[in-house]
Amino acid sequence: MSEEQTTQTAVDTTKTPAEPGVAADGARTDGDEIEKLIAEFDNSTKPAPEPAKPEQTGAAPDVDRIVDEKVERKLAERENRADAAKFADEIVKEFGVTPRIAKGWLDQYAREVPAALDAFVNRPSDPGRWAKWQKAMLKEFGKEHRQTKIDANATEDRESVTAAVRGTSTKVPEGKAPDFSRMSPQEFAEAKDRMFGG
Repeated sequence: MSEEQTTQTAVDTTKTPAEPGVAADGARTDGDEIEKLIAEFDNSTKPAPEPAKPEQTGAAPDVDRIVDEKVERKLAERENRADAAKFADEIVKEFGVTPRIAKGWLDQYAREVPAALDAFVNRPSDPGRWAKWQKAMLKEFGKEHRQTKIDANATEDRESVTAAVRGTSTKVPEGKAPDFSRMSPQEFAEAKDRMFGG
């Protein structure tokens, strides 16, 4: 196989107009008009000038301060969650509801009553205000979730409750129940008389 080399000229041999405003075929063009249109386009698409930036002194941002602020926020969030959980547990113990009900109610109450949320958030600086809100919230929860008291004596003995529902007899029938499907009509009549007195 023979290798052929191809070469390509790097110079464009087409004639270009020697003077601006004259086309290759000799027709006159108005270069000023195009330049005006390009300038108008450039001016209309330029972004608005940016406001002057303050001079930077070259100092790096205070990384330690930023990290400390983030750590403080995380600790405050944990403390808030822990305190909210304690209050929810107090509701659970006092009213006998599930933790989910208590936490859900607290969340909804905080959304509906922003002053209560504000008192909770500012409890470290004003614990008295938060204590008043806690008392008011417990009272409100009690109104909404008051459960009827169940008589413990009535439910202690399951067998007596079952007997009360079934009737007054606590006596279990003796022996096996007879198989009526295999009895003759005369045997059935005798069994009936024996059982019900007839």
